[in-house]
Amino acid sequence: MSKQMAGSVVSGVFLLASLASAQAPPAPQAPPAAPRFVSGTEVVALDLIVRDKKGKLVTDLQEGEVEVLEDGVPQKLTSFRAIQTAAPVAGAPGPAAAPAATPAATPGEQPGATPAPAAPRRVVLIFGRLSSDGRRLAQSAGDEFAHKQVTPQTVVSVVRIDGGLIPVLDRTSDPAAVKEGVRQASAMIGAAAPRPGGPVGADNSYAGQQLGRFTGGAGANDSAQAENIALINALITLVDGIKDDPGRKTVLLFTEGFSVPPGYEHVFADLQSRSNRANVSFYAIDVRGLQLSTQLGSTGNALANTQAISAQNALNAGGSVAVSRGEATQDDTLQTSLRSDVVDTLANLSTSTGGFLVTQTNDFGKPLARIGEDIRGYYEASYVPSTPGVPGQFRKIEVRVTRKDTKVQSRSGYYTSPPSAAGAFEAFAGSQLPSDFEVRSHFYRFGREEGGPFDCLIKIEASLAQAQFKEDPAKGRLVGRIALVGRVLDGKGDVVDTFAQDVALGGTPEQIEASRLQTLPLARRLKLPPGSYTVELLVRDVVGDKTSGQRLALTVPAPEGGLAISSLVVVSAVEPADPKSDPTDPLRIADQRIVPNLGRAVVAAPGASLPIYYTVFVKPGATEGVTATIEVSREGRTVARGSSPMPAPDAAGRITGLSPIPLQKLQPGTYDVKVRVSKEGLSAEETTTVTVGS
Repeated sequence: MSKQMAGSVVSGVFLLASLASAQAPPAPQAPPAAPRFVSGTEVVALDLIVRDKKGKLVTDLQEGEVEVLEDGVPQKLTSFRAIQTAAPVAGAPGPAAAPAATPAATPGEQPGATPAPAAPRRVVLIFGRLSSDGRRLAQSAGDEFAHKQVTPQTVVSVVRIDGGLIPVLDRTSDPAAVKEGVRQASAMIGAAAPRPGGPVGADNSYAGQQLGRFTGGAGANDSAQAENIALINALITLVDGIKDDPGRKTVLLFTEGFSVPPGYEHVFADLQSRSNRANVSFYAIDVRGLQLSTQLGSTGNALANTQAISAQNALNAGGSVAVSRGEATQDDTLQTSLRSDVVDTLANLSTSTGGFLVTQTNDFGKPLARIGEDIRGYYEASYVPSTPGVPGQFRKIEVRVTRKDTKVQSRSGYYTSPPSAAGAFEAFAGSQLPSDFEVRSHFYRFGREEGGPFDCLIKIEASLAQAQFKEDPAKGRLVGRIALVGRVLDGKGDVVDTFAQDVALGGTPEQIEASRLQTLPLARRLKLPPGSYTVELLVRDVVGDKTSGQRLALTVPAPEGGLAISSLVVVSAVEPADPKSDPTDPLRIADQRIVPNLGRAVVAAPGASLPIYYTVFVKPGATEGVTATIEVSREGRTVARGSSPMPAPDAAGRITGLSPIPLQKLQPGTYDVKVRVSKEGLSAEETTTVTVGS
């Protein structure tokens, strides 16, 4: 899993170190931990909470009463134990000796043996996206948790999300310290300047939720999406920062909600999967309080009502009509639809990771008490999957308990993406990767934020010429599936990031045949500090059982001076940007988006030119004065050269360059293209290659 995550570049690095260091008094020696929830290896471990019909914890569950299914197939448990600690005493003092746990007997243990001391319960209180009213309720709820649920057996950190992940309080078991941390975190939301950052794994070609179309103007939409992006990034960074702590980790997210931006659905899924592999459970606390407006029940119904009203308005636009009740309440209907989306996202994150959503209440006492019970009492179970998973495949987990009138709270599943050990995929271990069909890829490096890692992008194209499809009787069409899985290794050979993407294909036989001339675009957004890397990727035709892979050696250079240039992008086409797409997309220029050429030959037609896209970075506040020189050469001989001044940089110190190469003078062959930028004695340059066909 990734060691370096997008967003919160500076503060997030500090947080990883902060969360990994214990400043609280040493805890007693913990017993051997149950296997962590991992995939791609021999063991899957998960935690589960069981309650009776009255909502009370079931503390005497036996292994024989639990059944775990993975993708509908029963699994044989290899271990099972109960984890329980004493209930808190309200207003109890801070750090003290930790009470012992009472684990249930596991295979090989004798019932009645002296319980081993338990590891401290890891809890993180995180505050983000709060209005003034939300801050008030968030502080009240946080105070309630600190006063009644923080015990010597809990180790609590407090952080806030404000353009990035910002630590407020390191590990402590002192309720008074937690209360002060809550006050600081809730009061300071909004104090930092917003700074958007694209999350790891964003595929901007994906269509996503339709929420963005209703958020008003493009500026408002961009701002809201940037906040959503930053929040998702911060949560991923948080999960990676606490993943190595033993046992079940509990995260209370105090927020007024967020939505998943279009194109980031699989990033959100990656957050859920990372959380489940790391045994992190989210409890979303919706601090908007009790809403008195009527709820329409679902996003789909709410948006349908809004769209119906808009359509009727369009029909009536030609005449003078009285204002209908629907028109008068259209804005309320729209706001309800937006709220429904937010609630769905919070509920999805919570329930999929073994927690639950707290919403529609101004009294947080009872739900926080239930969260406290979840922290103190749960079961750990593990099993070896009976069937190996395809890399990048989602494996659904279902837990059943045979005892009557009980309810189980557990995790929904995980993606079979590789762990951080090199050689996780057998195919990557070989010197030659499979090549069953055509795959093209290219790595691009763009800017960096506040001295942090660089914003990088891997673009991939998979040929559909030989893709296999099968009939789906239920859908009455042909279906196929393309799966991408990959990893990034640093110069030492250590895996610093992994990724997976799964794309479903389908259509009529005629549509399938028409697609044979097309390629499937895939993408991966990365954040990489300067250094040498190797990117390994596999694209698999699931139905045809064929795989092609590529291995890319690349370098992210350390910046020098106050002038820098991005990678050069050979432009295949320029298309209108989806207004719902990521505003931080490095290939987006205002309302247009660059489609890169990943190495295909271009035709030197009369009058044709080939644009080269790049971004120049200067210190913010600098004025114009940058000159760009483009040079085209073949076998060391210059065949074309030209220079021109660049426009003034924007407020962030960025200048967009789009330099055309005249193709009519170029003979068939491969050419080197170099762009050199200079300003007041400083210079920077980048090169790429272009192939001209006949």
